[in-house]
Amino acid sequence: MPLTLTDLLAKYWFVGKEMEILCKLLGTTQSSCVFFSSFSIVLIAIDRYFFIVHSTSTQIDTAQAFVLSGVSLGTSIILSFPLFSLTRLEVNYSLLTGTAYSYCYEGWEAEYGRLPYSSTCLLIQYLIPSAIVALAYTRISQKLDHQTHSVF
Repeated sequence: MPLTLTDLLAKYWFVGKEMEILCKLLGTTQSSCVFFSSFSIVLIAIDRYFFIVHSTSTQIDTAQAFVLSGVSLGTSIILSFPLFSLTRLEVNYSLLTGTAYSYCYEGWEAEYGRLPYSSTCLLIQYLIPSAIVALAYTRISQKLDHQTHSVF
């Protein structure tokens, strides 16, 4: 069963009290993947834009694509770092049985502010990429529409 699903269904951190790094990496990795996915979609849209709208100009080569992907991945990890630093693994012991129960959670304190971080993520992960992709594909559509009308 995937860790995310198990984490949601279980009442406690099932992996164990010694696995704090896994607790921290679970949310951070998911966040990094979503950021990287958004950035990749933007890079694809920009590549298509230059390929279609500016077909006579120099195109992005393989080395540039690797660099842009690396920058996107690095940026994704940096933007996800607050989750890594604020995720906590708390271990509690049952008074009756002495059994240890671990809880993995994001420990947002008032001075860090979950709302500013969430708002920034919304802007960087969804609103700006959506605007860039919409603009790129609108221009591609206009270029193709213009070419179609000029042929007939």
